[in-house]
Amino acid sequence: MKVGYHKDSRTNNEYQGDKYGIQSPVSVHKRHRDRRWMSYSAAKATTREKSLAKSRQDYFRWHDSYKPVAIPKQPQNVYKEEWESWNEWLGVENTFDGFDKKFGQKYEWRDFWEAVRHVQSLHLGSRLEYLKLHREGGIPKDIPMAPDELPLWRDKWKSIGWNGYLGKTLTTQINAIKNVDQIMCICSSVHYAPNVLEIVIDTKGLLSMEETLKSRSDLAVIKTYVWEAELRERFGTICKAMGSQQDRDLWMFSNVNAFLFEVDSLLLIYKHP
Repeated sequence: MKVGYHKDSRTNNEYQGDKYGIQSPVSVHKRHRDRRWMSYSAAKATTREKSLAKSRQDYFRWHDSYKPVAIPKQPQNVYKEEWESWNEWLGVENTFDGFDKKFGQKYEWRDFWEAVRHVQSLHLGSRLEYLKLHREGGIPKDIPMAPDELPLWRDKWKSIGWNGYLGKTLTTQINAIKNVDQIMCICSSVHYAPNVLEIVIDTKGLLSMEETLKSRSDLAVIKTYVWEAELRERFGTICKAMGSQQDRDLWMFSNVNAFLFEVDSLLLIYKHP
């Protein structure tokens, strides 16, 4: 088996990913594009013409408001083979990645408030302690060594500074909890058949989800998404159309891969380093 792949002994399927969420099942059959969606080039052209979005969040707001037919909300998940970038999709030149002078290369940075919450959980006493710990590898590489210099974070950084970043103010501690991405994990359990999945949602962000999963050793994460509460009804419709509810958060699906494909078109896959 190739490095980075995991095998489900119950189904003999191979999966690529890590403990934070498997990114995609490796199928022996190539999945053809779902005919509900336009071709990539047509969808991209229509998006540029109709949405006039200047950022990914603008696009999501437009999609939620107008619900365009045949254009997915999460195009990067649906058009995996053709996908280039959000800049190309929207026809803009935004900077989604930052450049960290300390490392001399690009990274896909963690969400600002997720990074703030992680740093605050370390209870560091000063900026110097933060820099020392970062140099020693004690802080994940998707959190920049020089957060005050990162263009992507510039506007949010102005509102908190180093004191807020390190958790020296109660207001920033509260904001870090309020503003983190809500997380949804789709999990299998040792107690059930492989096609029975448990949906775990944590509104307090990644750190809280990690604690939840640590306390549930029976669960194995199949895929992780950024949860959007306003999409609860549409997510529920997918679950009901493709599966049957066994318990409050437990669902049985006849085709797990088809279910995951539908969720991919609705929610943003959460990528953790």
